Amino acid sequence: MRISMVSDEVPGARQVTELAAALTRCGHDVSVHLRQTDSDGFRDLLARQWRRRRPDVVHAHFWESGLVSLLAARGLGLPVVQTFHTFSALARGPARPREERMVARHATQVAATCTEEKFDLIRSGVRRPRVSVVPYGVDLVRFTPDGPVAKRGDRPRIVCVTRSATRQEHDVAIAALARIPDAELVVAQDQTSLADGPDTRRLKEVAERRGVAHRVVVVPRLRQDALPALLRSADLALCVGGPALASSLPLEAMACGVPVVAATPSDVDALIDGVTGNHVRSQEPAEIAHVVRRLLADPGRRESYGVGGRDRAQACCSWKHVALEAVHAYEGAGA
Repeated sequence: MRISMVSDEVPGARQVTELAAALTRCGHDVSVHLRQTDSDGFRDLLARQWRRRRPDVVHAHFWESGLVSLLAARGLGLPVVQTFHTFSALARGPARPREERMVARHATQVAATCTEEKFDLIRSGVRRPRVSVVPYGVDLVRFTPDGPVAKRGDRPRIVCVTRSATRQEHDVAIAALARIPDAELVVAQDQTSLADGPDTRRLKEVAERRGVAHRVVVVPRLRQDALPALLRSADLALCVGGPALASSLPLEAMACGVPVVAATPSDVDALIDGVTGNHVRSQEPAEIAHVVRRLLADPGRRESYGVGGRDRAQACCSWKHVALEAVHAYEGAGA
């Protein structure tokens, strides 16, 4: 199958390139187009390329690239599969719901990243047969319980990986830490962040106000090749907020055999509460801290969650599995 992927050039695009690589390993012909120019120029460029070398299906990622792809494919009869990545968060907030819903209505097929997002799409008016689930994947060769472990002290370690330090979710994590005696919180920022930028300084200021600055470690510009070692050093991984769960952190932690505490109002398909970690349907620091304290005090449960998480990641989160689900979505769109 000849597949044309279109994406905004954002940190989340790493999942796009990983999916493209997995589809290529399965024998498909995949081209990836990352938007670096204005929408009108990008639309015209795509239309010219697709006329010269027609793909069987277009898979657009993020709503802006979806809109551009729909316009470029107009008149060419190309099926367009759309993945929003953050539809659930945007559907409940003020950020561009009209444009998102328009793209969802006009795409041939919509690929949700989890069951909760699928239901959000259906509630927004997308017909059920036009919604597939194509989950996030994880590299099971890089993310494994065996391998180098980052240095750490004697304190219990909680790791939270983020692509931005400006979100309120991280304030919640630091507020929860104030109720977890002796533990340290490692906030690792994506490698696109600045080593001493305003986001990093803001996190440190929040920790100072909470009286836990000595127990908060901010790691700016975390390299991807350093992430597995950091996760292996953790007693648990903490994911706070809806958009934060759109990242692959829960899967990567589970693949490393690290239990996950997910504090989000939405379901996370890969996380099975009481098997691979704990799901807290709240943003209240006191409730998050209660669950984390209980888990830190129970090494046997953490070990059990770690084994369950690794098994779960191997069973349903490999990139080969995700690639097969993507192909099913493409076939559903008529490719």
